[in-house]
Amino acid sequence: MWQWVPVASVFVSAFLAMLVGIVLEIYRNSRSTKKGMREKLEKEVSQINVAISGISYNIEVLLHVVSDYIIPHYNESQIVFTALQEAQGDGQKLQQLATSFSSPNYPALRKTCPELHFIEWDFFKEVPFLVEKDPELLKNTGWVRGQSHEINTAIKTHNAHLMGAMQTTMHQGGLKTSELYSILHFQKSLADAECLISLQLFDKLLDTENRLEAINNTYKIDVRKSKVSVPKVLGDVLKQLREIDKTTVPKGDFP
Repeated sequence: MWQWVPVASVFVSAFLAMLVGIVLEIYRNSRSTKKGMREKLEKEVSQINVAISGISYNIEVLLHVVSDYIIPHYNESQIVFTALQEAQGDGQKLQQLATSFSSPNYPALRKTCPELHFIEWDFFKEVPFLVEKDPELLKNTGWVRGQSHEINTAIKTHNAHLMGAMQTTMHQGGLKTSELYSILHFQKSLADAECLISLQLFDKLLDTENRLEAINNTYKIDVRKSKVSVPKVLGDVLKQLREIDKTTVPKGDFP
């Protein structure tokens, strides 16, 4: 009987040591897994923050161009084209309208517009985990890319047409009524398109930003999460664009 006591004691000690080793290994693995998971989550939040910053930049760039160039161009093209239509057949009114074109009147009709240079995101390639969380982001990416190209095409056409009209005016020493009508009608149509596309771009950019912030808020970790600080003037600009959208036809021409 006494011979078995040392043997049992050694066995129990070895067994306990083995259990302690297993528990420690499980603990180390658990800590390593938790650390790896937290690093993964922190990296994802960081990537979302970068995407939100890019969207914020795009909104500010678009806001600058729309408020300083596109809306003033729209307003002045509407005023002058309406005045020209009302002056048709009245030589005195046409003469007054032609005189009103002299500087500093209607500066937006003589000013070229800068093109937009957006930060483009391909969510599927760069941050696929976001597309898994919200597939609509992939659709928004395509819309923003397509519409940014559309508005830049409209701006290029606007600038080229404006420069061509100025050269014709200088070369001829003035414009015929029919030429002036054609130029103003085309500028008015371009202004309509620029405003409609701008509104759609704002809507898609703001929707994308809201979706990104919503995803960011699902991460229950204590890290910095970006939010877009929308300039106050954006509300006024959107209101003007929506009013323009209501009065501009046909809407089917601008997807």
